[in-house]
Amino acid sequence: MHQERGRLHRMDLDHRPPPQRPSTSYTSLGLLRTDTKITVACYAKNGSWAHIKVRSGANSGKTGWISAYYISVPMQLD
Repeated sequence: MHQERGRLHRMDLDHRPPPQRPSTSYTSLGLLRTDTKITVACYAKNGSWAHIKVRSGANSGKTGWISAYYISVPMQLD
């Protein structure tokens, strides 16, 4: 995650796969701390949003959309 905190936005859990149109018009499900662990399930077509599952912290277990701006992927060197 970037230094700023990200907002996790609600998704409609009745849809599989995730809804095609993530938006900030949904109610926020909470904030994610910088060190929050997540699993990215997919990205929206334009790549600016990611559908995630939170794996650590206060929002652990929640799923939703987050702006891809707030996601960082650490490099693993062998």
